[in-house]
Amino acid sequence: MFRRKNKAGRNLAEIEFPHDLKELGFFINEKDQLRQIEKPDEGFDYFAHGRHHGYMYAANGGHGVPRERLNERRREAVDACLRSIIITRLEGLGLTKLLLPLGASTEEPHVPIMVSQNLQTCNKVLLLSPDSNSGGLGIWCMRSIEEGALNGGSMIDAVKSALEFGYGVAIMNPGQLLWDYTTKTPVGFGTWRATKDKKIPIDAFKNTVPSHNSPQEHVDYVFGHVLDKIIPSHAEIDIMVCGMVAYSVVVFLNNNWDDWKHRVVALVMAESAHCLPNITNIELQQFLMQRARNYIVHSKPRESVILDPRFGCATFSSSATSPNAIIPACLDLFMNYLNKAHADPENCNPDVPVIVGDVPDHEEWLNAMNSVDQNTALHVLDPDSFSESTKGNAAAEA
Repeated sequence: MFRRKNKAGRNLAEIEFPHDLKELGFFINEKDQLRQIEKPDEGFDYFAHGRHHGYMYAANGGHGVPRERLNERRREAVDACLRSIIITRLEGLGLTKLLLPLGASTEEPHVPIMVSQNLQTCNKVLLLSPDSNSGGLGIWCMRSIEEGALNGGSMIDAVKSALEFGYGVAIMNPGQLLWDYTTKTPVGFGTWRATKDKKIPIDAFKNTVPSHNSPQEHVDYVFGHVLDKIIPSHAEIDIMVCGMVAYSVVVFLNNNWDDWKHRVVALVMAESAHCLPNITNIELQQFLMQRARNYIVHSKPRESVILDPRFGCATFSSSATSPNAIIPACLDLFMNYLNKAHADPENCNPDVPVIVGDVPDHEEWLNAMNSVDQNTALHVLDPDSFSESTKGNAAAEA
């Protein structure tokens, strides 16, 4: 019987990766890209400790460590360095951290968001939020940062554009809602998983932040205590959000549209998880048709019209390969749309088929989809435009 001997070396279970890019073997080049010091033409390599799920063995009979665990912890160390650089750059643009709940100290459970200095005096506000698995405050997509450029994969380019167009800026932070009471810092699930022993469970009381137990609670609090209390009452609000947080924003607006319909001007989303059954407010349905867009992962070229009946708003291809990478890939389209919504709010969307009310039958919807390739100027599909047979079938089903 063969036995694999432990290789000489230290006990890998005790390895602590430094939170310093240079010590980790990386640098930021002149193109704002993360690169390896020993291989300047190559970026971040997640599988530095191997691709399979074997073990790295320790000397003298010490316990081995799964390769995947080492890869995970090393990536978290690199990501922590990138998060620090991004926060420093955002602060260089004039943004500051605001701890939530309002009045919380750094020693108490809190979630930081970032706001611009002109938030209390601006005439319009751009609310930015990544998905709940983004990687940290001010980050759209950590993979876009690791494989692309820091400013593009983070919110730095978006903030620069917003400030140039005269916006005040508020950045939500749905990805760091866990409270690590041992270090007194808010963390994301990925950080928790990489830095904590897997036997340590997440405590529903000790590891949460009041009023921020979920992305929905976080969204509700930002609207109710930051946008409503801090920004001027006359300021117009534009929203740029991704994934499950876009769903949370739609749910909040559906429940509170009467309070916000005169303040929210435009909504642009990336792979939103909402769908028509979430929207029961008729006025919000009309708003989504006229002044909201959803960009989704799709193989068609960027900004191709996608006839998707789920969302109740104009839907477009991003040509991105993952939801979190949509905004980095389409930021110019998002900003152009917001400008168009302010210039011509009633006509900022193409007139494409959008379902409102009872859903038409399958054949009728297919006819509408086939027609859009021949004529992009189509009316909204509302209950009055459906055939009598469709209405009768819908009533019978009800």
